[in-house]
Amino acid sequence: MLASMRRRRSTRWPFLFAALAASGCGGAPTLEDAQHLLRRGDPGMALSTARRAAAEERPLEERIALGRVAFYASLSAGWSDEAARELARLQRLTGRPHPALLRRLAARTLDIALADADPARRVYAVRALSMAPASAAEARLRRACADPDPRLRAAALAALAERAEGEWFRSLLAAGRDPSPRVRWKALELLAARAPGWAEDPPSRARAAALAQEALSDPAGEVRLAAAELAAALSTHGFSPELERSLRRALRSGDDALILAAAEALLGEDPSLALAAWREAAPHPPDLAPFGRALEAHRALSPALEEALASDLVHPDPAHRLLATRGLRGPGARRWGDRLERLAWADPAADVRRAAFEAILAGGNRGLVKRSLRRGLRQGDAAIRRLAFAARDARRAWSTDELVELLAARDPALADPVASLLAARGGARGWAALGDALGRPETRLAVACALGDVAATDERARSLARVLAASDDPRLRWQGARALRSSASVEERPLLLAAIARPRGHADLAAAAALLGLEERLRTAHPPAGSFAD
Repeated sequence: MLASMRRRRSTRWPFLFAALAASGCGGAPTLEDAQHLLRRGDPGMALSTARRAAAEERPLEERIALGRVAFYASLSAGWSDEAARELARLQRLTGRPHPALLRRLAARTLDIALADADPARRVYAVRALSMAPASAAEARLRRACADPDPRLRAAALAALAERAEGEWFRSLLAAGRDPSPRVRWKALELLAARAPGWAEDPPSRARAAALAQEALSDPAGEVRLAAAELAAALSTHGFSPELERSLRRALRSGDDALILAAAEALLGEDPSLALAAWREAAPHPPDLAPFGRALEAHRALSPALEEALASDLVHPDPAHRLLATRGLRGPGARRWGDRLERLAWADPAADVRRAAFEAILAGGNRGLVKRSLRRGLRQGDAAIRRLAFAARDARRAWSTDELVELLAARDPALADPVASLLAARGGARGWAALGDALGRPETRLAVACALGDVAATDERARSLARVLAASDDPRLRWQGARALRSSASVEERPLLLAAIARPRGHADLAAAAALLGLEERLRTAHPPAGSFAD
C-alpha cells in the first residue's frame, strides 16, 4: 500500500519540477499563463504556474482566481490531495466554504481512486461508496460491477448489497453468472445472507432458485458450496422440483463440504426426504457416516441415535468428536452435559472445545449453562470467551457498568464486542468509557471500529469521531469518517477536507464519502436561492 502511494506521489513531482523550470523562464508567471496551460491540457504546469504566481504580491481577487485555477488543475491531474490543499487555501482567502467545490472535490476524489493503478485503492474507493449518498454512489457502483477486475466487481456487489435502495438484487442475480468464480461466489453468498429481505417475494424466490440450481453444477467448488447454502436459505419456502433434483445429485458428488451443505438444505425442506437422499447416495466412504448422523440429529434425536452420537464424544478421531458435539446440540446436551463439559474445557482440538461449549449453551440446562458461562468468560481460548460474552448478553443483557468494567480489563478477545455494545447503547457513562479506551493502544482500534459501525449521531459520539478523523493513524481516520457519514455538520467540513489532503491508508476516500453526504444533506435542507458559478 505504502509503495503504491509513493508511486502515486512520485509521478507528480517531475511535472511540477519541469513546470517550475519552464515558468521560471521569460518573466514572472501570471494568471493568464496558468489559465492558458490548464486550457491546453497541461494541469501539472498550470498548477505550478498558479502557485508561483500566487506567491507574488497580487490583489485579493487575482489570488482567488489563481487558487481556483490551482484547484481545477490539481483535479485534472488526478491529485485530489493537492486539490484539497488548494481548496483549504481558497476558503481562507474568501472566508466561505465553497460547497460546490467541496462536492466536486469529494466526487472527483472517489473517481480518481476508482481509476487508480493500485487494485487495493480501487477496492477501498468502492467500500467508501457504500457510505456515500445514493446520488453519488449508484451509477459509480453499477460501473464498478462491470469493471474488468473481478476483485473490484466483487467489492462493488458487496457495497450494493449494503445499501437499502437500488437494484442490488438484480445485480446479484446477474453476477451469479459472472465469468469469475470469485464474483459468482460473492454474489451467491450475498444472496443467501440477504434472503430474509427478498425470499418472501415468489418471483424473486424463483429466480434465485434457478440460479442456485445452475450453480450447483459450477466447475468451481466454492461456488457449488455457496449455491447449496443459498438453497438452504430458500428451504423454508419450498424447493422447485429442479432444485431438489440438483441437491440430490450434489449428495453424490463426493465433495464432503458440498454433501453436508446440500443435506442441510434438504433437511430444511423435509427431514425424511433428506434421510432418504442420504440412503440413495450410498455407498459412502465409511468416514461419512458421522455426517449423516449429525445432520439427522439436528431434526430428530431418537434414543438409539443419541447413544450413537454420545459414544462418538470419546472417539479418538477429533472429526468424529466434532460431529458428535454438533449433533448433540439441543435436548441431547441436557443428558450428556458431563461429557460435553469435559470436551469444552479439556479437549485438545480447539474446534471441538468450541462446538462442545455451543452445545451446552443450546441444551437449555440452566444450572449447566450458568456454570459454563462463568467459566467460559475465564477461559484461555479467546473464541470461547467471545461466545460466552455473547451468550450471556442474549440471556441477560450486560449493564453499562459491567461493560465498562470489561473494557477496563483490557481483554483483547472482548474489546471488539464490548466496545460495539457500548457504542450501540450510548449513554454518558458508555461514551466516557469509550473515550478513555481511545487513549489506550490495545483498545483504540476496537473503539474506532465500534464508532464507525454505529454512525455517530449523539454529540458525544461525534466528538469521539472527530478525534478519530484527526488522527495520524489512517485506520482511525477511516473509522472516524465512517462514523460521521450520516451526521457530519458544517463544523466537520475542515476536518474532512484535511483528511482528503492526507491520502495515506485510503482514509481520504471515507472522508470524501462523508463530505458528499454532508453537502447533499445541506443542499437538500437549504437549497440555494439562485444559481451562480462557484
